[in-house]
Amino acid sequence: MGVVNCHETVDRCQETPSAGAMDTGYGLACKIMHSGREFVYKILRKQLRINDRTIAAAAYNAEIKVMGPWLALKAEAFQAILDEVAQSDGRAKKVKPQELTDPRFLSDMEKSGFWDQIWGKR
Repeated sequence: MGVVNCHETVDRCQETPSAGAMDTGYGLACKIMHSGREFVYKILRKQLRINDRTIAAAAYNAEIKVMGPWLALKAEAFQAILDEVAQSDGRAKKVKPQELTDPRFLSDMEKSGFWDQIWGKR
């Protein structure tokens, strides 16, 4: 899952809990994805309106490979996106991945003990 916000939005969200709540929700989703396979299958079958467990399993197996157990901002992932965009828009070549990230919310989650709460001590 990818979420993109402009700096103005991120700055405004620092004053409200909305962006932090979104990150917390994503963090909890990571926990469910990695610890509740059968529950995730059930959700996938319901949301995708399918009855075939093998299709749900295939969808799960594709996502679990790229969804880590907790959030991380990886420059390589942003660079891959920029490289793709640069094929159609040359301006993307001038953008550095570090310019696209703001680790404040993730740092706050780490400092608050959120990850230790849902995963136990790492």
